Amino acid sequence: MDSIFRISDDSPGDESQDGTFVYSSGQLNHNEIRLLVVLPHLDNEAEIHCRIFRYSLESMNVYGLQAHPFMALSYVWGDAETKKTIFIYGRPKTITQNLYDALLQLRNPRLPLLLWVDSVCINQDDLQERSQQVSIMCDLYSKVNRVLCWLGRTDDSNGLGNTADAAKCLDNLETVFQSKDKDGSPLILSPKSIGELNHHLSVLCTLPFWHRVWITQEIVLSRKALFLWGSVAIELTTLEKLLKFKDRFIPANWYEPFAVGSSALTYANFTQSLEMRSSSMTLQRALLATRHRSATDARDCVYGVLALVPPGNMIVPDYTKTVRSVYLETFKAILRQESNLDALSACVRGWNQTCETAEVTGQGRWPTWLPDWSHKSLKEMHSQGLSGNGFGIGSRFKSVLLDCHDYDPIDFSACGGSEKSAHILRGDDQLRVHGIDFDTVEIEIDNSSENPNSWADEVKTLWDRGYLRNVYDDLHVLRNACRRTMRYGHCNNIIATTKGLETTPSFSDDRYVIQETPSPTNTATRRSFEPFDEEEKFESDRDKMVRDRMGRDINHTDRYFLAESESSYFITRRGFVGKSPMPVRVGDKICIFFGGKVPFLLRQQPSSNLFTLVGETYIHGIMKGAAMASMKHKSKDFILV
Repeated sequence: MDSIFRISDDSPGDESQDGTFVYSSGQLNHNEIRLLVVLPHLDNEAEIHCRIFRYSLESMNVYGLQAHPFMALSYVWGDAETKKTIFIYGRPKTITQNLYDALLQLRNPRLPLLLWVDSVCINQDDLQERSQQVSIMCDLYSKVNRVLCWLGRTDDSNGLGNTADAAKCLDNLETVFQSKDKDGSPLILSPKSIGELNHHLSVLCTLPFWHRVWITQEIVLSRKALFLWGSVAIELTTLEKLLKFKDRFIPANWYEPFAVGSSALTYANFTQSLEMRSSSMTLQRALLATRHRSATDARDCVYGVLALVPPGNMIVPDYTKTVRSVYLETFKAILRQESNLDALSACVRGWNQTCETAEVTGQGRWPTWLPDWSHKSLKEMHSQGLSGNGFGIGSRFKSVLLDCHDYDPIDFSACGGSEKSAHILRGDDQLRVHGIDFDTVEIEIDNSSENPNSWADEVKTLWDRGYLRNVYDDLHVLRNACRRTMRYGHCNNIIATTKGLETTPSFSDDRYVIQETPSPTNTATRRSFEPFDEEEKFESDRDKMVRDRMGRDINHTDRYFLAESESSYFITRRGFVGKSPMPVRVGDKICIFFGGKVPFLLRQQPSSNLFTLVGETYIHGIMKGAAMASMKHKSKDFILV
């Protein structure tokens, strides 16, 4: 192949004091990369010896190639404490066990193997080189001959099952798509085979590989990808077929009996990368889609998705910048590109900070309006072992807008379709947003009782005494509002509190007798009727169908969602019932920003006109724009810190 002449030897630099491998001192040229050549060996247990060469990505154009003549390895770095050694030009270089396992599995007994492996082919100690190499990832992965996706070993010692299990899982997938119905869709023969397939898929979905930020672009951009699970291989095209027909069998029996404690987030991460191959991406959408994935370097939570979005976002990888400056630059780019404020729904770090202390304006404090894409609250993926019929989710429920979107999306539009008006002020520590000051938290409902539905009892008691009827003039309206509030607006989701599952309040037993309405005595009482989305007042036919089914059988096409939540229920000054995933305080403002799809809670700073962003809230009746429509003429600016 002529292109081999575009490959030049990259001999190591001066020997280090301890004799380990050192990169050559010469800088890589523009569009130039290093390639790792894994030398063959007949003994699979022998040490791994390699060489490194330089290769120009311009070779495709120069020699008329359809793809680069090498493969790229996609993998998880793994446990950094477990070290293994490979030899490059005879000099030792330390790598992790997982990468070592991949190279050992891929090594050919007779032929050299040409690979691009980021941690070896990029000098990780050279920040300038790292920045330059990350900027050409799109060209590399979109034009490489094949991407090899290493899922990990398949032995019982690492908790991922054995080779036989992996082979059975992947063979089952191949079998499913070889047998067809008349319409060309996969033929599923029996519930038992469906359950067995889903069991193996649940193991596949929980592999650490799917939790990594970088794998998203590596899969999305690849022309061809081969997934390697130990010695077992599966083509990307098979997984894409699985995605196409997933609704035929994925939900069926997923929850019984092996789904207890399995994470819905891991399933979403598994399917998401495949779905993104056929979707157009903006910077904000890519960041929100990968927010649960992790990276060793916090800056890579942004840099790891840049190749997915069209050029023009004006973000250039630069590892000399601090994490905060990278995230600030990213937020500025989002404000320039987007008409909505969806990114504010990822500000979990700031929300947690506000809950921990009242004063957030000190030196070094993280702005409550700035998303921290690396924050641990976004990355929690562990299983909580929740029981019941449904997917389990390990992380606590934080965002009304985002956290159910992958499973049961709702078209929230509290802003009524208005476009955002937001600007970062001089000094980069304040955000000015435009919106309406709709309401205020007046009563924080004590939900400390062991009964997870005690909040509903208190709401009904207030209604019986005549409060709240300016909003909920009919018991059926109140009942529907409470049901939807409990589930943050979803009709087929179950939100579990730390005390257990909440059941749908019926207001139908002897405790719930409509009493005579006394004279109002406080602000949450009868007065002029409040704005309310008319179509949201009563239970829809779909809601009724799901509610009726929950007491009997569960349709396998319905997906249920379990989330551990420390939700706060409250009553507003206007008389609305609300719920927030974050702790609320009496006096917190309920604001709807232009471009904001859900209402936000703001907390005023002592002796100032500055506000902290506390979190989101769900208030049934205003999530489709009724509040914004009634008060848009009273909109004003808010300064967030």
